[in-house]
Amino acid sequence: MTTDKKSKIVQNVIFYNYTDRIDFKTEVDWQEEYKLLKAYFEPQIRSEFATFDIQNGLLRRQTHANNTFDQAQYEVFGHKFVDYSENGYGVAILNDCKYGYSVRNGKLGLSLLKSSKFPYHLSDMRKHEFTYSFLAHNCSLESSKVFEEAHILNTPLLIKSGNMNDHEIKFLEIDSDNIQVGALKMFDGTNVFDEGQKNEKHHQANEVIFRLYEERGQATTARIQVNFGKKLKEVIVTDGLEEVIED
Repeated sequence: MTTDKKSKIVQNVIFYNYTDRIDFKTEVDWQEEYKLLKAYFEPQIRSEFATFDIQNGLLRRQTHANNTFDQAQYEVFGHKFVDYSENGYGVAILNDCKYGYSVRNGKLGLSLLKSSKFPYHLSDMRKHEFTYSFLAHNCSLESSKVFEEAHILNTPLLIKSGNMNDHEIKFLEIDSDNIQVGALKMFDGTNVFDEGQKNEKHHQANEVIFRLYEERGQATTARIQVNFGKKLKEVIVTDGLEEVIED
């Protein structure tokens, strides 16, 4: 597709034989001014709320505009997907880098590009590559494959050359599918102060931080096994600021 401003959009719609996900792989040479490019889907679903993936969890928002608060949410943020479901059926829009959604009057919108002039007069006026996806499910969101497919879309398989060891070693094992690892890093020592005083159970320089979260909004008990090659001396539970939570 081309426009008067000589923008060019090339899109491949991809169906797979191993998943129900439909990918819209898109390349855009965007040369528009004061325009917004959105993708819309209109499933035959009616629901008072939509569910959005956010960092470390889910957030439900109303789909109507009955008051000024709801009217202000003509576009809202979400991360890997938005899901719009009724009893026993739903659809999700997944994406790998676009985070502006709208859900109004049964229509799901995903903002792709915007050519505003403030604060940068050449905003988005360049070449882009991105993928968004459509995924229907005949069950509740919590029981669907939406979470797995969103992770696959955002973290595709990375292939590296090398030598295979005789024995496979899993660095981290979690026996619950809805527990995800948000981050794995060495402790950097910057968040150990409480009102100007160092936490009594302060961190050590050789500590490793695992940020774990439950992504489906349900109570879960999980077994976590870490294989460092060395024995762990101690496991400490911290809050989001990496300060130790007292027993």
